Amino acid sequence: CRFLTDCAKDTRLGMMHAQRAHELQPSNAEYEKEYLALKNWNEYYAAAATLKPRKQRMANVSAEGGDDDDDVASGDCGGGKTEDDNARSQTTAAAANVDIPHRELYNSIKRDARRIKFDDIQFEGNQSSIDWDKICAKNDKYSSRILEFKSKFSVACQAQAEHDYELAKNILESLIEIAPEDGEIFGRYAFALAQLNNLREAETYYKKSLTLSPRNYVTMYNYAFLLYYKLKRYHEAEALYRKCLKIKPNCAKALLNYARLLDTVKKKQLSEQYYRLCLSGSPNYDLCFYYFGCFLYRAQRYEEAKYFLQKAVHCWPHSHLHHFRLAVTCHILCEYNKCEHHLRQALRIKPSFEAAVEAYQRYGYGAIRRSKRNGKLIFHSYHDYHQLQRRPHQHVPANKKHIHHQQQQQQQQQ
Repeated sequence: CRFLTDCAKDTRLGMMHAQRAHELQPSNAEYEKEYLALKNWNEYYAAAATLKPRKQRMANVSAEGGDDDDDVASGDCGGGKTEDDNARSQTTAAAANVDIPHRELYNSIKRDARRIKFDDIQFEGNQSSIDWDKICAKNDKYSSRILEFKSKFSVACQAQAEHDYELAKNILESLIEIAPEDGEIFGRYAFALAQLNNLREAETYYKKSLTLSPRNYVTMYNYAFLLYYKLKRYHEAEALYRKCLKIKPNCAKALLNYARLLDTVKKKQLSEQYYRLCLSGSPNYDLCFYYFGCFLYRAQRYEEAKYFLQKAVHCWPHSHLHHFRLAVTCHILCEYNKCEHHLRQALRIKPSFEAAVEAYQRYGYGAIRRSKRNGKLIFHSYHDYHQLQRRPHQHVPANKKHIHHQQQQQQQQQ
């Protein structure tokens, strides 16, 4: 809408456009809320301070960089603001030139006024949100409640980022009581439940989240992944991925997991298209390189698989799975030195990786033992077999004495 753009330049002009938009579409309550918020903001600060000239205010907005809100962006978690919410927060950030505490308060109006519910506030008519700039000017009680909400929400987001899902779950439970109609809170809570293997309960809260925020694509692809990977309900997951990609066509995680789903249901050609589409929009996404390399490996396209697995290792060299899959591919292509190198790298990252230990010994690269002093792995090569062509499933004797003993037995039999 035009008034959303003009709010960033002048709150008075934005208020005029919001009023005009509400006149054109009286059934849209969002326009009325925007108009009331901007009106109250202008009335409150009209007597407190004189606004600077427009050019000077615009220079200050550019220098400050827009939104000062300290909201944590959603990643893999069950929440995430929609594009409309992001545009709204950017609008409110530049709406007025005031000192930092008041600016932070105004930045929280548009989101927190729709989140927090207080029993001791009487709403006027059908109003479902609170004008926090007006209320906080009269009573510090509510501003402290906002800061409490924001701090708890930040801790929950950080806990999910650090994979502490039990802590995130406990905090989000308390936030649901404060904000019972916030879709993002329900989405993050459902994600934490899914990580704790409470799958049925997680599905219930995912549905609740999408009912409250039907365009939240982060919650949507997390719910689709639950249906696909955990519950094996492929048709429902496929429909949800398509809906998510209509809202956010370049969402890398949705594209990747949708490609994996298509591979699972044997739609190989379509799966490859979505893998390549994901890589075209996210050229440094190591998981996409890895899964696409595995896809090509299963199709016996080993040279292509090697190329994409090398890309995965280059983007994220700290994954034992990346190194191991590349090592197996190099062994099939008879690149034994590279194979040995990547097997050792996989074992250095994860010494207890049984598949890599078994492959290292089965391919004839040597024996592996663990040091009693520091627990590190020690590799022992078979020097007498370095010049031989190594073959898969070839058993190599453990030491030179055993080799010499076998040769003597063969001579005696002859």
